[in-house]
Amino acid sequence: MLRWLRGSGRSAEPTPIVKLDPAQGTVYATFIERELEAETERRGRLDTRAAWIVTSSGTLIALLAAIGTLAAGAQRQVLARTTGPLLIAAAVAFIAAVAGGIAANAATRVQVVSIGTLRRLLGDRWDDDEVDARNSVSMMRVTTIAHLRRMNVRKRRMLTAAMWLQLAGALLLAAVVVVALG
Repeated sequence: MLRWLRGSGRSAEPTPIVKLDPAQGTVYATFIERELEAETERRGRLDTRAAWIVTSSGTLIALLAAIGTLAAGAQRQVLARTTGPLLIAAAVAFIAAVAGGIAANAATRVQVVSIGTLRRLLGDRWDDDEVDARNSVSMMRVTTIAHLRRMNVRKRRMLTAAMWLQLAGALLLAAVVVVALG
């Protein structure tokens, strides 16, 4: 049994030490870094679209109020019966679009590396070789990418709904103009 623990008793060749290539994983790390940048940029574009929906729907609500005021002025009885429901439906659609834009643009928490983990990198992990460090950083970035993607999908869905509501409001507004002029 002791022989089994120590080996066969023959002098074995020393086990060669495998040195890792210092560039190991750089292709993956660079790809992951670019994915994080792309996802962060995508979030910025979605936030810009959300702000645009809020602004443009707000402007259209003001236009809607002006049309409602004009329609109520001259031929109040006739126009109120024909355009009133359309004006209300358009206002509801625009207000819902604004709500969707605000919801999509609402601050969402992004899962990032904790301060404690960052401090451990500067302490316990400071002596890691380059390959291990690159791997750890890439794993942390992948976690952030996964969270950003989930948030971006949610934002995109809210924005899509808000854009359809805005289109419905615009079509209803056009119908009000046609009825009022027609």
